[in-house]
Amino acid sequence: MVLCLCMHSFLFGQAPTIIPNNQPIVLKPDASGKYTFKTTGDHPVLVNDLARVINNTDSTTKLRFRPEFFDCSTTGPQTLTLTAASDGLTTTPTPGNIRLTDAAALCFDPSGNLYLGGFSSHLIRKITPDGKITIFAGGPTGTGADVFTGLGGTVGKMPRGGMICDDAGIIYFSDEDTGYIKKLMPDGTVSNFAGPFESPGALAIDKQHNLYVTLPLGFRVDKITPDGKISLLAGSTEGDKDGPGNLARFEYLYDIDVDDAGNVFVGITEFLMETRVKIKKIAPDGTVSTYFDPGKLYRPDVKDPDNAFNAGPTGLRFDRAGNMYIGDAGLLKIIDKYGKAKAVLGSTTLGYADGTGSDVRFGQLGPMDMDLCGNIYLIDETNNLIRKVTLNGTVSTVLGGGSTQLTGDIGYFSCQQSAVNIPVDVHSSPVFTSTYNNLTLQDCANLADYTIAAAIADNCPDAQVKITQSPAPGSPIYNNVPVQVTLTAIDKTGGTAIASFTVTAKYEAAPPGRSVRVSTASSKVCAGMPVTFKADVVNGDAGTTYQWLVNGVNTGPNKDTFTTTDLKDGDLVNCAATTGTGCGIPNIGTDIKVNVVPVPVIMLKANEEILAGNSITLNPTVTGSTIAAYLWAPATGLSDAGAEHPVASPEITTTYKLKVISTDGCEAESNVTVKVIIHIDIPNIFTPNGDGINDVWNIKYLDNYPNATVTVYDRNGGIVFQSKGYPKPWNGTYNGQSVPTGAYYYIIDLKDGSAIRSGNVNVLR
Repeated sequence: MVLCLCMHSFLFGQAPTIIPNNQPIVLKPDASGKYTFKTTGDHPVLVNDLARVINNTDSTTKLRFRPEFFDCSTTGPQTLTLTAASDGLTTTPTPGNIRLTDAAALCFDPSGNLYLGGFSSHLIRKITPDGKITIFAGGPTGTGADVFTGLGGTVGKMPRGGMICDDAGIIYFSDEDTGYIKKLMPDGTVSNFAGPFESPGALAIDKQHNLYVTLPLGFRVDKITPDGKISLLAGSTEGDKDGPGNLARFEYLYDIDVDDAGNVFVGITEFLMETRVKIKKIAPDGTVSTYFDPGKLYRPDVKDPDNAFNAGPTGLRFDRAGNMYIGDAGLLKIIDKYGKAKAVLGSTTLGYADGTGSDVRFGQLGPMDMDLCGNIYLIDETNNLIRKVTLNGTVSTVLGGGSTQLTGDIGYFSCQQSAVNIPVDVHSSPVFTSTYNNLTLQDCANLADYTIAAAIADNCPDAQVKITQSPAPGSPIYNNVPVQVTLTAIDKTGGTAIASFTVTAKYEAAPPGRSVRVSTASSKVCAGMPVTFKADVVNGDAGTTYQWLVNGVNTGPNKDTFTTTDLKDGDLVNCAATTGTGCGIPNIGTDIKVNVVPVPVIMLKANEEILAGNSITLNPTVTGSTIAAYLWAPATGLSDAGAEHPVASPEITTTYKLKVISTDGCEAESNVTVKVIIHIDIPNIFTPNGDGINDVWNIKYLDNYPNATVTVYDRNGGIVFQSKGYPKPWNGTYNGQSVPTGAYYYIIDLKDGSAIRSGNVNVLR
């Protein structure tokens, strides 16, 4: 939104009227699979084929759609909420004597209600579009001036910009007293949402309902997910430095907002070298960059009010066009989406005056928000007022100036709106990509199945298009009598496409009778197992084509046989055939209904361990079918190779394969490996004296562990023997020389996950 500083004449009236179109309302996504709402005209507004919106004023109609678009993931029956708003004011607001001494934050909900939070009043007030002001949360319950409570919780001191409304009407606000971000429901219930933080500040929210909070005392910006999880987005140390999230540095943090792409923008003041104001951009991954640096000192500069800042960006908000509005002392500035700044309203001289352009006087401007029409509402902190900036750049006062009343009625003050829930049906759009011309057939008595060669495109993937033909394939045709054939493609969303052409038969003698019969060896099949079907054609020809159908949907190859593993129980299989001359062959058989039975599922532990000489019972669990037979192989070491739970006593590590066969004849297999752990026998003495008896250190069964390591040390810790595996036993020598008689320390690691063996071996001569 760019403020127009020209003047317009508005005929104020009432809220727009929405007249939904007659049902059913069918919406068709475009070629990319997306349906986005668009508008044309203003008096009245035609919203595509959805509704007619009538605005009896000459103010602009603003439309909002929830959801903003439909796509291939939201096809079928849906409900769309259409909101139409305009500046349909009937009277000028009367701020009256409403007290407004500590306004710190404000936000609009989707219904056009304005909420005001106070720094020290412990109140959140609600102002309806017709100007009725009530206390929505908070309020005195005791004798102390600071004792206030809301419905279900407290409303503490609220920092500047510390409140935001989401698109569901939920309000989030910072509570400096408790350090929590609190959640205020549409029914007025207050609860803790996230925290505690150290003095939470301004808030912003993105389209995914993630919250962002400034923490001025922590020099950081945190992200809060919709489930309340907190993480650092950027910052953590005082300074002014761009870069990755945790390495970036901030000085004083002001207001915050998020653009449509999820980038977070925050106003800062940098005091290190010279006092300057900047706007920082934080990408979704936390990377910080400088978005706007006016290059001017923090001081009034009447010669360059566009760029020189008089105060920090105490208010910051994006409009729907991507322009950023900033409150800077007595100036309202705009930074457009190209990064160019301009002061659009107000003056470097603080004061109070409504009007337009540079004649306007503001006090210190604070946080701001926009109503449904795009009008800006600002907190004028010095004057304790709420100021409104209309689309044509006119500033007026809508609230404040009194010293007593907290509630009351100020009259219509914001744009008026109507909302209607409209049922719609979102259809994707199949399209015939094959071409159909009128046909003349020779020697034919029946219509062919023209769905066989039909080619379809759809703007939504996996649309599951089904094509039907009228008259049906196999219907009789008569000599010189044209028949109009219509093909209808319908996808799962209800989207349709139609192709029509004329078929005329030409023949002199009676056409030959033709038929096709479909068969299979068994209509009962195990799930996931292949099954083959055969089509036998009577009076076909060399050019006969075949189209297999499962539940009426084309599938399979152009062959007289069809093999598949993808059938489900109850599926119907058939085949349509057409001669080379284009003559249809009636299918005189019936659909084959397939009985798909479940395959057994075996749950069997993949590995078991036993000590040599011991046994273990194998315990498979089989589900999904009744089992007729259990077959284990090999049978070696098993108590019963046909038992469900055999006892296994293998002498060596063995892998057993279990095959189960259900009563339906379906099979499943699984394996279990029984590892046999053999105890090695480590002698503690040997006599390498050459007498042929006990001359080497013979470690029995160590050859079963080819990856084992064996290391022998002398009394000084020196290695006298080392090997991987034990292919050649130690003979009591080191470097070709006999080691002295005595005790040696060994370490044996079998490398099988078991404990390391260690001890002493004595060498005697």
